[in-house]
Amino acid sequence: MKIIYDFYTEGRENIRPTLIPVQADTVELWHDIEAACFQASWGMDSCRDFLSERTNHVWAFSLDGGETLIGAAALQVLPPEAELLRLAIKEPFRRHGFGRQFMTALIKWLRDEGVNRMWLEVRVSNEPAISLYESLGFERNGLRKRYYKNNDEDAYTYGRTI
Repeated sequence: MKIIYDFYTEGRENIRPTLIPVQADTVELWHDIEAACFQASWGMDSCRDFLSERTNHVWAFSLDGGETLIGAAALQVLPPEAELLRLAIKEPFRRHGFGRQFMTALIKWLRDEGVNRMWLEVRVSNEPAISLYESLGFERNGLRKRYYKNNDEDAYTYGRTI
């Protein structure tokens, strides 16, 4: 497993947060996280198809240098813009600041790729995610009615300059 970004976490010397690129040969890692985190997860074929497009990127997130994966994110990157399509953190790692660390690392990587604007959608009922995104400077800029097909739930759209 190739590790790209390894970064320091203040006050957590025993934790080594790491971004790991998911490729076609490691797609199962992403799919396992998807299945563990989302009721309406993407299937293996959808994950493979997503990774076949050169503008699509998936990152896994680890706290121990790549041994244990606790999350994953799927993005479409078309500099100078990018869209976060999926972000997942496994239980019991939620609500401990790891989603913030993951997002911060993703934003740094996107800047390195020449991206200056990021977009995302979030379920209107997903208060923890909304709180995270707003605390990171994302601003709500729209509403998509019945966006989620599994239950017709609305989605807020958010964006921010990075």
